[in-house]
Amino acid sequence: MMSSAALAVTLSSLRTGSRVWTLAFGVVTVVFIYALVANEIQRPDGLLISSFFIAAMIFTSLVSRVYRSLDLRPERIELDETAQRLIEAASHKGEIPRSSRTSWR
Repeated sequence: MMSSAALAVTLSSLRTGSRVWTLAFGVVTVVFIYALVANEIQRPDGLLISSFFIAAMIFTSLVSRVYRSLDLRPERIELDETAQRLIEAASHKGEIPRSSRTSWR
């Protein structure tokens, strides 16, 4: 995460046009990337743990997407007289814009 944050700051300083800060943040980014690669070569178990986490997030996202796609969605809403009066009163007071009132009918 530090590597990605350092890269983001480097790119931001590059966009602002500051050569000195871009160079300074670029050096910090290279150091962080070197430390990341060296740590992953020495102890690859962190990569395994993060891969499991990423796979779990993708699986959860897919399950959520499938569940949401199967939800029932109403095609039409019919209001009773009491609800219609409340909406009319609120729209006359300015609490509800009149243009959105027609989509409820």
